[in-house]
Amino acid sequence: MSSATGTRVLRIGARTSPLARAQVELVAGLLAARGVPSSFVGVTTRGDVDQRALTEIGGTGVFAGAVRDALRHGEIDVAVHSLKDLPTAPDPDLEVVAVPEREDTRDVLVGRRLADLDDGARVGTGAPRRAVQLEDWAAREGRRVVVVAVRGNVDTRLGLVRSGQVDAVVLAAAGLRRLGYLEFDEVAENSDTVVTNAVVKDLPAEILPLSLMLPAPGQGALALEVAHALPAPGRAA
Repeated sequence: MSSATGTRVLRIGARTSPLARAQVELVAGLLAARGVPSSFVGVTTRGDVDQRALTEIGGTGVFAGAVRDALRHGEIDVAVHSLKDLPTAPDPDLEVVAVPEREDTRDVLVGRRLADLDDGARVGTGAPRRAVQLEDWAAREGRRVVVVAVRGNVDTRLGLVRSGQVDAVVLAAAGLRRLGYLEFDEVAENSDTVVTNAVVKDLPAEILPLSLMLPAPGQGALALEVAHALPAPGRAA
């Protein structure tokens, strides 16, 4: 595919969720600033269609597998992943060639603020990492939280709060920022970091300090991945 000027259009592949599209638009803008036109190719992954808990269907990699296969098959030229979704083991066919400037690495409690979590509050998350740290915080505070396993995109999870199925959910600040959902309300100094009260689509929210909620490795960063060129027929690799 070529643009009107004859420049080859780079096919960018990613998941089809609103957040994935926002991340592609960010990368497309960076490429356009360098004179590289691009188009979006949506890919449906196993993690998008299988609604079981991530720990049941493979954990890390379930959101990246189909996009990586599209790279291998030459259906796209570059894949845009959330870096935290990529398996850590190297792939002989693929290579991460760029990591754009990293966004906020922290997590956000949406629906309630920490001080407003009642004993027995139901907090939704799909990440065991977040669940363990929430329960640890509650134990230290002499409270009890009920962690509810949830799946779905950002708007689906916010809908669980609005419908009362959970009192709050924990989401990545980076994704909320990229979607334009995170608005700051006030900033207060904590002993070890800045704790920011915020609003997410009219819901009360609080950016969690790193002392309470350590992020996943790679959280807030994007990874641009390409496939290694295959050797020509009859030639050794």
